[in-house]
Amino acid sequence: MANDDRKDSAQMASSKNPTKPLPTRTVSTRTQEPHRTPSQMNRTTSTTTPRPTTTAPKPTRPDLQRRRTTAKTRYMDMLLSLDDVPKTHNILASASVWILLAGYIVLPATFNKFQRDTDIDAKANSAFSKAALSTVRNVPLLYIAAFACGIGVVGCLWLWWKHRTNYVWVVNRIFLPALMNSIAGLISTLVNVYSAQAGQYSVTAKATLVVTAACSTVTAALFLLYNTVMLSLVKRKHKRETDAVEKENVRRDGVVGGVVVGGAVGGAAAAA
Repeated sequence: MANDDRKDSAQMASSKNPTKPLPTRTVSTRTQEPHRTPSQMNRTTSTTTPRPTTTAPKPTRPDLQRRRTTAKTRYMDMLLSLDDVPKTHNILASASVWILLAGYIVLPATFNKFQRDTDIDAKANSAFSKAALSTVRNVPLLYIAAFACGIGVVGCLWLWWKHRTNYVWVVNRIFLPALMNSIAGLISTLVNVYSAQAGQYSVTAKATLVVTAACSTVTAALFLLYNTVMLSLVKRKHKRETDAVEKENVRRDGVVGGVVVGGAVGGAAAAA
């Protein structure tokens, strides 16, 4: 009876705690690589003997000389020295030529005119006209105009002497503006004489005409001398020197290129 009771209790315990079935392995569907042995993985050594290689001499590149791109000419020095001119000199040059023009404009205000009187004879009119035209009207303005013209001329001469070697600067800053202003003063004098003075040349009109004509002639001559002769010679020399430098550069490039190509061809032939 005791044994039966033990069996019944064991069956009851087994029925209360049933054991789960063990999972079964399935065959994997992945592609499996074949297993290789270490002997199979070792590479077979080649039985062929290596081909002896001949080392060809490496072509050497010749030393390149430094190339001169441009020539250092006097014309280039003039152009570069324009940046070195002090600003005060540029301002003084402009002020001098404008003061000169101011003197030309003020001078016509000193011209005198004789108004003919029909009640007296021609001989008296002639005597009065000579006396009137030999006098100066507005004497203070005459001093101001003369002072302005003098300051302008002195300033232009001093700046020309300071920069006389730079033809480009003196032509553009002094001679050309002074020429234009002198011509303007000459035209203003003639217009004033034949319009306001009825064609009568007073002593100041004659003096102004002489001064403006002389300044126009001198500045025109200097402008033509510097711009047409001296500066043209410098430009021609500059062109000759730059052309010579370009030809030399082309010649050097051709020689160096031939040497490099010849060395490369010789090295390739030795290697073959």
